[in-house]
Amino acid sequence: DESIHVPLLFVGNSVNQRIVPELVRHIDIFPTICELMNIKFDKGSIHGRSFVNLLQGKPMEEKPVFLHTSPYEKPHPTDSVGIRTSKFKYFRSSHNSKENVHLYDLKKDPQENNNITKDHQALVEEMEKIISDITSSNSEKLVKEEISTDEEEKISKELKKLGYM
Repeated sequence: DESIHVPLLFVGNSVNQRIVPELVRHIDIFPTICELMNIKFDKGSIHGRSFVNLLQGKPMEEKPVFLHTSPYEKPHPTDSVGIRTSKFKYFRSSHNSKENVHLYDLKKDPQENNNITKDHQALVEEMEKIISDITSSNSEKLVKEEISTDEEEKISKELKKLGYM
């Protein structure tokens, strides 16, 4: 959880000082900034949503967070995918849904010591459906938004300069 539970600060005249204990996703940052700054954008072109309501102390329906280890340039045998909610964390091999499967009850076991996969197969199936829905949605977008080899090389070069690859 240390790598996905990171501090996030919003500072500005229209932002209330408030600690938000609810789960928010990185993909929600862009639409939140746009809403705070009254910038219009095509909401159908992104997966995120604004969490300004949370900043204002209003409730919002929780959306699960999709987890994926950094696959860099080529897939690696240790790559994992998963789902994180405020109650559970589920992850497994990105290559095989039956390999390296982990499910933790974060309320009862915040240190993630007790893998409860065997006793909660229905929950594992629910998490797998969420992963399937997210990855199939992303695959459809990738097909529509292909980039050229030249653009891909420029992106790789920039990511390497920034230390991500």
